[in-house]
Amino acid sequence: MREILSVLAVSFLLVLPQQQPTFRAAADTIPIYATVRDSNGRLVSHLTQDDFLVFDNGKPAPITAFSSDVVPMTAVLMLDMSGSMLHQYKRIVDAASHFIDVMLPADRVRLGSFGDEVAVSPLLTGDKGILRRVLHEEFWPGNSTPLWQGLREAMHSLDHETGRRVVVALTDGHDNCQCAKDDVAIQAISGEFLMYAVSLEGSSLSKDMAQLVDVTGGGRFDISQHADLGEAFAGIVDELHSQYAIGIASARDGRRHTLKVQLKPEHLTARARQSYEAVK
Repeated sequence: MREILSVLAVSFLLVLPQQQPTFRAAADTIPIYATVRDSNGRLVSHLTQDDFLVFDNGKPAPITAFSSDVVPMTAVLMLDMSGSMLHQYKRIVDAASHFIDVMLPADRVRLGSFGDEVAVSPLLTGDKGILRRVLHEEFWPGNSTPLWQGLREAMHSLDHETGRRVVVALTDGHDNCQCAKDDVAIQAISGEFLMYAVSLEGSSLSKDMAQLVDVTGGGRFDISQHADLGEAFAGIVDELHSQYAIGIASARDGRRHTLKVQLKPEHLTARARQSYEAVK
């Protein structure tokens, strides 16, 4: 594995990354990425700042920054490669390939897996050829399901990245990780990660995992037996490219604050992070 990844790393270094456009705000601004859907569950675009209301600890918070432009994603795609997923292996790889196919040129993705071990590729790249090689040559199913350890390592791999950071995990819902779930949740919330989870048929996300996804403003998807897993992954990418970037001023009191984003048009709903840690 190390030999192949070393070759890929050299190949990656030969491709100079393009400058990534980002949502920029002042240092004391709290970034909020909001997904808006209508009453039929369809993504809604072309809204303006005036359509949004943000509440900080229940009080209206002035919006100090706003953008409806496409924000490139910086993401880790973590795949469940436990033994229980052996019969799903081809389906998972095909779905991950579709995730790669629908990436935009400015997106950057790192691939990882959790099974016998937690493995996260050192390559954070938009090069689809490299990502496909890692996917097809490095990940094989086997034994345990250290989901929460996988989430922790995925977030660590983005420690030095700025802007919107995303972790997308595919799992069969089982987890035998011995790590402290509370610590992983704190890491996700304080690090302002967007957590997404896709669970396969016959299983469901644990209560802890579902809560983590909700509080970070990510999304959770239960995939039925005959559903197209590739379409589900493409839907996540589409959602990430359709989010609104909103900024409010930090309270600067060193405490955790609750957040709520609402839409003035009553038939629309927003999903976004539900808290932030104020700076002093």
